[in-house]
Amino acid sequence: SPPSPFIDDVVTISATATDDVGVTEIKLYLDGTNPEDLRRVCTFPGGTSPANCSVGVGMLSRGSHTTTAIATDTLSATDQDTDTFNVAGYTGSNQISLSRYKAGESNVDFGLSFTLAGSSTGTLTVTFPTGFTVTQAATSGSCVGGTVDTFGYTASTLTAVKTGCSAGALSISGARITNPLTPGEYIITWSNDNGSGSVYITDDDQVTVSGSIDPVISFNVGSQAAAAACDGSFSGDGGSLPLGTLTTSGVASSDRSSVPHICSRVSTNASSGATVTVRSLYGALYSPSSTDQISSSTTTLTAGTAGYGLCVGTGGTDTGKDTTTPAGADPTASSPFDAGTNNCSATAGEDEVGGLTTGYQNLWTLASPSQNAFARLYLKAAISPVTPAHSDYQDTLTFVVTGTY
Repeated sequence: SPPSPFIDDVVTISATATDDVGVTEIKLYLDGTNPEDLRRVCTFPGGTSPANCSVGVGMLSRGSHTTTAIATDTLSATDQDTDTFNVAGYTGSNQISLSRYKAGESNVDFGLSFTLAGSSTGTLTVTFPTGFTVTQAATSGSCVGGTVDTFGYTASTLTAVKTGCSAGALSISGARITNPLTPGEYIITWSNDNGSGSVYITDDDQVTVSGSIDPVISFNVGSQAAAAACDGSFSGDGGSLPLGTLTTSGVASSDRSSVPHICSRVSTNASSGATVTVRSLYGALYSPSSTDQISSSTTTLTAGTAGYGLCVGTGGTDTGKDTTTPAGADPTASSPFDAGTNNCSATAGEDEVGGLTTGYQNLWTLASPSQNAFARLYLKAAISPVTPAHSDYQDTLTFVVTGTY
């Protein structure tokens, strides 16, 4: 199994088998041993030892996953081994509290709180940068639906064991630290799940009056029913977007024939706004069973010509800000996803798309702080008369928002 991947990592599973008479076959399964869980069969004619087998399985959902390897030797004897690994996510609403911020201050109370994206069990490790010294473990902790206890520490870390925690707020408190001797900004990080926060240590010969506003950014993105409003009632959680059966008689598109669209929403107080980016797993609609694909490119899709892509809607209600709290910048579509006026919508013929790649591409931006900005995204595809027929054409899109402060 891979070492501690995250939800935006491309995961590879592998196995090594040894046998006195030689290994002839290794089968690799993911999350079960049913036929549909089989990811690769490696064969070794005549037998070899050791034998190695690996396969890429793309990006996986947050939580626990299981790899099973079944090896067969030259005498048809089999043996199997199972290993479990965890795919981690990222925390939100991160808050760090210190009782004193003066440089060199000792016996400073430390507290941490954040929001888990989903269920979590394991050891939370908080790591302090050079300059801090941890002098006492946390004394209490809490999470939704579970427990946080078994506290420990080293000179540079705090640890706490999470058991049965569900999505929602998690906190630890009661730890003691000594602040760095040098004033400045310091980044404290934690893992399982991952997050970070900054603290500002001040010089002890200064009397300052200051105010600060914590950086805030929220991002919701996911599949949404055709023609539904991308408004404040939407709570993005990824999901799926079935294009249906593709034919040469038309272009398959979001918001046509009940095909869902993608709703994306950002609120941030970042002084220079934010950028939403997208990455395609395959850069195409890909058939794993055959390796055939429908390539993605920047073009205007037409019936009978194969193609695939994404665009930011150009309709009057496709981008903007909620009318309930219309504050700040409006979204601006980025090339190549910025179709011309009225060229990206549910209407037949308005099918100008940007080509997707396996690297991150700018999708839309905010030039300054904005509240409840949204953009409706249309996924579109077409085939030609000679596009090979398969039932498993697929792609996975990863969206990331970055604030510029």
